[in-house]
Amino acid sequence: MFRGTGGKVVILSSPTQLPPPSYDETEPPPPPAPIYDRKRPRKDDREERDDDIALIWAKLEMIQKRHSEELYALRDENRDLKQEINDLRDRLIASERKCRDLEEELGSLAGLTSERVRELEEHTDVTLSEVWQDMGELTSELNAMKLQIDEDELVNKVKFRVLDHITASLSRDMPPDD
Repeated sequence: MFRGTGGKVVILSSPTQLPPPSYDETEPPPPPAPIYDRKRPRKDDREERDDDIALIWAKLEMIQKRHSEELYALRDENRDLKQEINDLRDRLIASERKCRDLEEELGSLAGLTSERVRELEEHTDVTLSEVWQDMGELTSELNAMKLQIDEDELVNKVKFRVLDHITASLSRDMPPDD
């Protein structure tokens, strides 16, 4: 695989040790070591343990007290928030009711306004048609008056000319008064 490069040849020696004996051929183990009778007496840890337990209980009571205070604070806050939600809900209902009343009033005012606008348009149309009719009549009367005045002026002019003509012709026929 490596073509003889990079590896070393290992020669294993023949086994010189005998294999271990079977379980049937083994002897019992040696006896255990003797028990040491002179043990050092243990220190009484009851006081330390009692102090540790008292410390643990004190910490536990402190934690429990803090949690109960937090729980009461959270309950108070929850009660306040529920009251605020109820107040806001009541205000929302009152606002919606007021909005609905205003919309109804606006709708009735819009209907009344459109009716008044329609009546005003009809009245304006009638009034304008009467004004146009009166203007037409007045224009006709004015034209008739102008014609009458023109005719009267023409008659007067003709009268004066005829009188002037008669006067002039009579004054030519008459000898002058000396």
